[in-house]
Amino acid sequence: MNILCAVSYDGSCFSGWQIQPDKTTVQSVIEEALRLMSGSRIRTTVAGRTDAGVHALKNYFNFKVEELLIPVDRLPVVLNTMLPDGVRILSAENVDETFSSRYSCRKRIYEYIIVNGEKTPFLCKYRMFFKRQFNIELMDYSIKKLIGKYDFSGFKSIDCNSKNQIREIYYAAVHQKNDEIIIRIEANGFLKNMIRIIVGTLLDIERGKKKPEIIDEIIETRNRGIAGKTVSPNGLFFVDAIFER
Repeated sequence: MNILCAVSYDGSCFSGWQIQPDKTTVQSVIEEALRLMSGSRIRTTVAGRTDAGVHALKNYFNFKVEELLIPVDRLPVVLNTMLPDGVRILSAENVDETFSSRYSCRKRIYEYIIVNGEKTPFLCKYRMFFKRQFNIELMDYSIKKLIGKYDFSGFKSIDCNSKNQIREIYYAAVHQKNDEIIIRIEANGFLKNMIRIIVGTLLDIERGKKKPEIIDEIIETRNRGIAGKTVSPNGLFFVDAIFER
């Protein structure tokens, strides 16, 4: 059986998705719950490997087992009793044996959310805060320069170990809803810290520290040094994924 699960989690509780020595990660607690349920070690494959502090409204992982002792649709209920409050399994289904959450994923969707107002203690782990007006039109104009298939080396962290820096962004936009500024990007994949560096660059453009044309220059030169800083992970959410079935 090849089981696909949708999962939501609070990234502030974990050191990212991927298993790391001596750290609590989303993958480690899920695989421990699967071990307790099945009595054997089960490895998971995820659609989006989020970094420490990054949240997920609906991420996906799959795993393979010979058989389940419970109906597949009961799996979320059972696993959720074994998981910390910061992780919830939303759904489970049996999929084709060739399906992979990573390689069958055609689109990954992220949003970064900024609150245009005072910082509140109840949202400080889930938003970036600025008490000033933003030029949303300028930010939206600038981010649309990223749409297309490019080498995004200029928007990756120095410790990114991806062998291929080519990614395709299908959609990118900035809009404001009430007091929240939402930066949405949909792509076939992302490099490490790519979205957070894009957001940092957009903030520099909005403040007048850089021109919108810096986006074109970063893509052309692949120079990380001229891009913006890597902003905090607080406001970043993995929203959803689209798969080829």
